Amino acid sequence: MQTLISIWPHAWQPISERSQNEPEVTRMGLLCRTLILCMTMLLLAVGGNATPNALPDPPTDKPQWATIPASDPLIAQFANVSEVNKIYWTSVIPDGNSRFFLSNHPESFGQLIRLADGYPDQALGTEWPVRGINRILWYDIGQGRGNVDYRVLINHQNYYGAERGQPGIDVYIGVVAENLSGVPVSISGGWSGHRGPWGSLWSLPGEVNSYNELTGALPNTINTTVASGEKALLTYWLLPPGSINVHMKLHCNNENPTNVVRCKLSTILTFSDPAQTLAGDTVPVYKKPMTLIEHHGPHPRGSWSFAEQSVTNIGNMYDIGAETSSLKILPLYTQIGNGPGNKSFAYDISQTGGDPGSGWNHAIGADTPGGHSYNSRESTTNTGMYGVISHVKVYVKNSTTVPKNLAIQFYYLPTDRGTFNGACRILDDTNTWEVRRIDLRRSFYPRTTTTTTDSPLATDIVKQYSVPANCASKAIQFDIITDGPGTLPLGIVIRRL
Repeated sequence: MQTLISIWPHAWQPISERSQNEPEVTRMGLLCRTLILCMTMLLLAVGGNATPNALPDPPTDKPQWATIPASDPLIAQFANVSEVNKIYWTSVIPDGNSRFFLSNHPESFGQLIRLADGYPDQALGTEWPVRGINRILWYDIGQGRGNVDYRVLINHQNYYGAERGQPGIDVYIGVVAENLSGVPVSISGGWSGHRGPWGSLWSLPGEVNSYNELTGALPNTINTTVASGEKALLTYWLLPPGSINVHMKLHCNNENPTNVVRCKLSTILTFSDPAQTLAGDTVPVYKKPMTLIEHHGPHPRGSWSFAEQSVTNIGNMYDIGAETSSLKILPLYTQIGNGPGNKSFAYDISQTGGDPGSGWNHAIGADTPGGHSYNSRESTTNTGMYGVISHVKVYVKNSTTVPKNLAIQFYYLPTDRGTFNGACRILDDTNTWEVRRIDLRRSFYPRTTTTTTDSPLATDIVKQYSVPANCASKAIQFDIITDGPGTLPLGIVIRRL
């Protein structure tokens, strides 16, 4: 307030106290400044965003890795790769300094589901969540010296009424930060968000946002300061019937690096504008008490102490020169168990949680045992590492005296209907990075298990590499983001040319 007053000191002086000779135009100008100041104060009170963002449709011009159809002879070769020619990861290490926040449950607001398992049931299901009750979708409390950083993925659908031929309703999705520190906290960052239809499972928005994040293009900014003990509505979106996909980065900071920064970050679902104060209330909707929505069904939510991971097969390299097989597949994100109280994950699923039998309900800031979500009794394992950036190094060697060439491709491994969508950034032999979207699918919408001859089940060659003679190891480097509703695992194909 003092800073703002010092900018426009004269605007706060009553007109009666000013010089009678002051021109009327100046008085009007000062009144306009006062109005602007008041509006600025209002904006700051909600974190700089007093109106909802309308999500745009995703652009279709973001580059995509070229695909080959199911009728291509290579697809039959990929499908017939035996277990002995599959390579699994030998090293999975959390990476990066950001916490990861995943809001993907409930995935579909207003869908008729069986509350016991969360699966859609048009005949006997219950509309969930109950409409009209504002709720927290997920929350996390992060703590650090001087700062706490976040990467956030928000992925939901609004089904209310519309899927059953009834008039749909609009809802609001918001991101709220509460400063639990004893000092002011500045929050800055950016986000990329798009809407899509429901039913077709909105692949393109997630692909575009993944592409934008890997290219560093988060076009919408967040910049506010939250006083100790206060809440700020960082941003929010109006969601008509359809879907929302948002990628976000946040930096919560105090100028003194020795101060403890402690923030509670939440995503919220509301049925009225969360920035507005309703009749009879004294605070805006986002500041009113809300409870965490109950968990029903399989879709993931949670928050973990890392938002990136490094994955390699360095202990199990493909000898491209000596081995008989010219084709290897590395499955990425392979889950081998998901029973409550008995979770076991293979190779590269490291963000676990949602085990009601464990008794874990971690203290603030704790993420132990390693890999478990904050508030793990209310979370769900991130079975696809959705939204996480996986830094992949595929190691090959050549023990012969003849140079060899290889190609990298991606293959849709699941035999069930579905899609894989996300983005990949890959480094070539000239040390140049290239980023493109990944869009692979077995026929999914209309929902059918039939694979048509034109289903894009694999990418064309993404990159080719030369492996010198007598090469002890060569690393093929790329980064992948899997986005909702990607069906897993994704097959990474190494093909000797």
